[in-house]
Amino acid sequence: MPVAPLRASDANASAQSNGVKAKANHTMSPGKFFKIYVLPPEHGGWFLLLGPFLFGALAAAQPNADLIVLFLFALASYIARQPLTIFVKALSGRRAKSDARPARWALGAVGMIAALLLLVLILRGYAFLLWLGIPAGLVVAWQLWLVTQREERQIGIELIGAGTLALSAPAAYWGSIGAMTPTGWWLWGLAWLYAASSIVYVYLRLTQRKDKERKEMRELLRDGRRTLLYAGTSVGLTVALALLQFVPPFTPLPFTLALLHYLYGITHPCVGAKPLHIGAEQSLATSVFYLVLGIVFSNSRDLTGF
Repeated sequence: MPVAPLRASDANASAQSNGVKAKANHTMSPGKFFKIYVLPPEHGGWFLLLGPFLFGALAAAQPNADLIVLFLFALASYIARQPLTIFVKALSGRRAKSDARPARWALGAVGMIAALLLLVLILRGYAFLLWLGIPAGLVVAWQLWLVTQREERQIGIELIGAGTLALSAPAAYWGSIGAMTPTGWWLWGLAWLYAASSIVYVYLRLTQRKDKERKEMRELLRDGRRTLLYAGTSVGLTVALALLQFVPPFTPLPFTLALLHYLYGITHPCVGAKPLHIGAEQSLATSVFYLVLGIVFSNSRDLTGF
């Protein structure tokens, strides 16, 4: 089950919890119920799931109706994390006990949809995709345990969560071609590489928005050294893989474009920018990255066998 890094703000959770008492649960509007108990609050998480899925589908270049079912299953599995997290928080005392019941109802509804979609995939011959559920399930269990310990808000946890969401790349690829092949694992690794650098970059941008004084270029580069390390390593690694013919020759291109994007952001701090604007910027960049990478793999199929 694809998951996103569990980054729901405790402040927001507390505010929501205080506003949702037992009596209010019976009079809550459908829109508010959906927003609180169903819709995941991490906007970036959607792109960490949908981007790799788009990448895998484009790389395979074999669209079929079953891919739509797989997409809906991945979406339902991702959405299920929100009511599941709220339910665990309610049981562990991080939210009001009254939140447990609506969260349980939401989880049951989304879970039923996911189960039906999974059944369709199995009947259509995609039972082999269940192997991807093993690492995803383990990460979900670990993250939920961290939620009970109030320790889920760590960048390292988010990086692992991003790797789990990147499993949607091989899922889409294998779902398109109807079989598990080694290429799917390469797609997963590449998607995770980019996701890791993008998370570090977003953290940097969120830090920049709080700066009150203009910094010198040397200091800006020092602040962005972790982002540059991740992005530079990605470029170097993909160049090596391309030279060794493990990936298509133009694979380093989107990673190089990402590095240039990060370098611009590092040297042009977004002082005072709203988190929504930062998220929109990175969401657009993520979409472009996976689109270009998917096209690179798709156009290289006949030349490299990918």
